Amino acid sequence: MFRCCELIPCFCRAIDKLVLGEKSDGGLKNIPNLSADMFYSVQVGDTIFTVLKRYRNLQPIGSGAQGMVCSALDTVTGEKVAIKKLCRPFQNVTHAKRAFRELVLLKMVNHKNIIGLLNVFTPDRSFEEFQDLYLVTELMDASLVQVIQMDLDHERLSYLMYQMLCGVKHLHDAGIIHRDLKPSNIVVKSDCSLKVGCSIYLT
Repeated sequence: MFRCCELIPCFCRAIDKLVLGEKSDGGLKNIPNLSADMFYSVQVGDTIFTVLKRYRNLQPIGSGAQGMVCSALDTVTGEKVAIKKLCRPFQNVTHAKRAFRELVLLKMVNHKNIIGLLNVFTPDRSFEEFQDLYLVTELMDASLVQVIQMDLDHERLSYLMYQMLCGVKHLHDAGIIHRDLKPSNIVVKSDCSLKVGCSIYLT
């Protein structure tokens, strides 16, 4: 069994690879171009989010298994995104494994019917300060829980089912089994596009 202190270097190397696009020494202190003045803090509900200044108009969406999720406007791309704050991911072994698994799997999968990871960052600058991690993903409009309450015709139902099966097949082809596949973890946009997710990424 791994201890939290053994998972931290692996976790940080994964973060470095995502942020820098290459392997580093496994520390956070040497990440370039992410100075403190690139972040700002804002209270969303009962939680303080410290995010990159490119993300504005943060609004609460809900809470996932590991942290709070909010919507935001990415001023660089002009798109709305979902930002999930993982609070203290190394407080125990279970939280560390869940956070690490979510980060790695979101990065691994690349399919139009699976929620995609757009960005990942932390405002903390060292191992000693490392407390919070932020995952930025696509923002959807509704969960399948809401959609199945609607009066949908056969064509739309078939299209939703087809997309869901495509997403699940891609996961299985990659050797990944979704352990919590349910309507609340499947999200849909107003154009009827569907994505399989592992948390809450809705408007």
